[in-house]
Amino acid sequence: MSLLIEANKISIDPGETKPGQIPLEQMSFGEVEFPRFLITQTTFNDKMAKIRALMTKTVSELRQGQARGDAGDDHGTYHSEIVWYAEQQQHQNVRFVSEIGEGLDNAVKIESYDWVRNQMIKSKILPTEKVTLTSKVKIQFGDDPSDTENIMIVAPLDGGTQPGWVSVSAPLAKAIEGKKTNEVATFKINNNTITIKVISLS
Repeated sequence: MSLLIEANKISIDPGETKPGQIPLEQMSFGEVEFPRFLITQTTFNDKMAKIRALMTKTVSELRQGQARGDAGDDHGTYHSEIVWYAEQQQHQNVRFVSEIGEGLDNAVKIESYDWVRNQMIKSKILPTEKVTLTSKVKIQFGDDPSDTENIMIVAPLDGGTQPGWVSVSAPLAKAIEGKKTNEVATFKINNNTITIKVISLS
């Protein structure tokens, strides 16, 4: 899919959509609108590999259960094993399966966020003085100048897939959305209020 970058908006080139295709869901962050399921090719590949591994494991477990049943276990034992496995998979993978079912099917793959950022800068749609999608931000926690962290604001599917990559949907990202250098924000984690300051951004 080719991206169309114009008027503070990243979208799919209309020429690449199929007749009757439902428009992909858009979201916005820091004055920039973009496809909700924007994802780097690397993350996409990693998630697809996990899907294949999960499917292989599922088939293997079921075959082992069938083999035990053929060896003499009664039907009730075999059935209970399948139910147990299904329940475990449901609890452990509900979030991941949700991404599979919707996010990856509608994925808009990009080479890197640096590429997207450069394209937005060329198109003069990126508010570089404010925290937005693709911003690389150095933040300070509380009043301690030594307690800092470097992060980059990325689309939801890429959040947490690389060190310092923070999803636009995360409380930290939402707190500093649109902030400028030296501005302060707060957010809550487990009823604890966290104060952060934007030290620098690029």
